[in-house]
Amino acid sequence: MTAALSQLLPPSIISVGGPVADWQGGLLPAEEACVVTAVEKRQREFIAGRTQARELLSSMGVQDFPLIPDDQRCPLWPMGIVGSITHTNDYCAVAIGRTSTVKSIGLDIEQVGRVTNELWPKIFVPQEIEWLSTQPEKKRSLLSSIMFSAKEAFYKFQYPNTKEWLGFADVEIYPTQDHSLLIKVRGSPVHSGRYTEFDGHVITAFYILINRE
Repeated sequence: MTAALSQLLPPSIISVGGPVADWQGGLLPAEEACVVTAVEKRQREFIAGRTQARELLSSMGVQDFPLIPDDQRCPLWPMGIVGSITHTNDYCAVAIGRTSTVKSIGLDIEQVGRVTNELWPKIFVPQEIEWLSTQPEKKRSLLSSIMFSAKEAFYKFQYPNTKEWLGFADVEIYPTQDHSLLIKVRGSPVHSGRYTEFDGHVITAFYILINRE
């Protein structure tokens, strides 16, 4: 998974990922309060994300920072840092960068095969469904998983800056053969992203780097 993340992200964004079961460290009191009533599955996913985030933050000199979510469940990162957390039932990953070099990050993992044809009308706009229908049948499960993951990653990417809620119908995603993602928001072309595959999963990522030249 580390290799997959390195394919997606530039050196100015550091990341870590792996099985949820391997990242069951402790939580700070403020973090524990966020999941005290949650089911065990949710607690384990939350712990994994915070354990990974704490390792990355420590490498940047930030110790024992309670990473709690806002009212939209977006992590509130320390001043001067942006990041993104994602997980499935089995895997978790975190990516962070300094605001001096990175403006925003969106990261998402999805298991291939969960986005069935029956779900397409709830997730994709007619243009996306038409595009999927023209693709080889054996590739549609992978492509629909990439598209769904990318919509999730793009939301995480744009929300901290815009504070704007975007639904599935507001965003169109089209994967390309070179592992890029073409994005349209309400019909207008916007930022491109990247995707890759590993162990029956896909990872999608969006980011904006700050050019200091």
